[in-house]
Amino acid sequence: MKLSPRTFRVEWELHAWVGVVASILLFVVFFCGIFALFHEQLTLWQEPTQAHSHSAPPSFGRLLAAVEQTAPLARGTSVSFEPQHGARVAQLSTIAPGAKTERVQLLDVDTLARTEARSHLAEELYNLHFLDQLPLGGELAGVVAVALLISVVSGFLIHLKDLRRQWLQLRPRLRLRHVASDLHKLIGVLVIPFLLVLGWSGSLLCLGEVTLASLTTSVLGGDEQKAAQLHYGPEFTRPPSGLSATMLPIDQLVLRAQELSGQAESADYLTLRLAHDQNAWLEAYFPKEGLGAYSFVFLDALTGDVLARSSGDDLTPSTAFERILHGLHFAHFGGFLIKLLYTALALSTCVLLISGNLIWLERRDPLRERRGNRLLERVTVAIPTGLVAATGVYFVANRLLPATQSARAELEFALFAGAWVVLAALGMGLEASLARRSFVLASLASGLFALALVLDVTHYGAALTRDVGERPAAFWQVRALLLVLVSACVGLAAVSRPRAPRTVPRRTQARAEGAHRQTVEL
Repeated sequence: MKLSPRTFRVEWELHAWVGVVASILLFVVFFCGIFALFHEQLTLWQEPTQAHSHSAPPSFGRLLAAVEQTAPLARGTSVSFEPQHGARVAQLSTIAPGAKTERVQLLDVDTLARTEARSHLAEELYNLHFLDQLPLGGELAGVVAVALLISVVSGFLIHLKDLRRQWLQLRPRLRLRHVASDLHKLIGVLVIPFLLVLGWSGSLLCLGEVTLASLTTSVLGGDEQKAAQLHYGPEFTRPPSGLSATMLPIDQLVLRAQELSGQAESADYLTLRLAHDQNAWLEAYFPKEGLGAYSFVFLDALTGDVLARSSGDDLTPSTAFERILHGLHFAHFGGFLIKLLYTALALSTCVLLISGNLIWLERRDPLRERRGNRLLERVTVAIPTGLVAATGVYFVANRLLPATQSARAELEFALFAGAWVVLAALGMGLEASLARRSFVLASLASGLFALALVLDVTHYGAALTRDVGERPAAFWQVRALLLVLVSACVGLAAVSRPRAPRTVPRRTQARAEGAHRQTVEL
């Protein structure tokens, strides 16, 4: 298939400009998406001194009783609990009747004493994947996901006619611009399925509420309740009775829910609704294999009777589709090896984004005569590589700061954010070549991730040994992730290392430049 010259030029400009405008934010989204994949493992890794040696999950009833000893729950309060295997600290979220915000409490599952989060590393990097630290960050992440889809489709169309000949082409002896162009095409073709899945699922996850709101206004006359029912299906609910009642022991209800669900594993998420009310009930959600699969049981908290449970037809088509996309987006299938594959593809996409900008600059302004192009080149290198190195600072800070440090979690994040600003500013201000700036920041990042790995092995080997009977995989998987990041940064430093230009036969160089000019003219 060959596009007409006019269509080719339109697709070319669309691909180039969308890529340039969205590339930096997309880099942040994809790089931090790696840590979103390992969010559960990082949540345990960031608190090594609080690893739990017990094989059974914490008791919801025991934790709830400890909370009520100091401040009894008001009738109608809802309490949520997400058991975390291998963690000494458990989190309970309560929301009182009429309240708009939750109250989050952290308890030591052994002593039941209140504690504070020692680190927010996993949560902050997860949130940065959705740009949540920015105003309207979630919606902005959805917009750049749409931009990614546009760039992927337009890029595929402009290279379609030469795909068979060029997609495996890599000519390391030519000039850097041709090597970067070959690498851009090679990676682009290899990751197309990954980018389509991530772009489509990411846009729906981030813009789903916006789309639903617009359809509610334009199609359903503003009827939000009807829109929610059509999209999510009927929601189980019970109004508060206003009468106090004595509930069954919570752990007894949890055990009954597990038996009814037929699941061998404990619940992933528990919520007690309308506590101490005659209409109180327990919601228990269980893990289930397969994309989009889930299982739940709702029990009356007074009698233990089943109020609702999952079946094959309790999801609307739209919700079932979204669950599948969510599972694909976060690799909820295939285990650790699939997460490593996603990591490799995400890192490749980061290279794709940066190389695309540099190719665009080489073609439009090879000598960087325009100030705007010089600025874009510095931003393209400094902000992404600054983020990578600052993330290394975050991991090192997690292992170096003393556990007794006041406001430790906030200090860790401040060091991360400050390092990103400082390193990006240094990368933009260095009076050095593009290759030298990339080499310096990539080398720094590799050293920081290597230091974090060494500190983890040397300082917290005892915590890992104590956890061998429970969940050693979480610690080992994060260490494997750090090793991958070290390798990727070393590879980037090796590629960008300043070197003397190699002599290329004039005929070979002229043939390559002639083919390049012919492509641009089309």
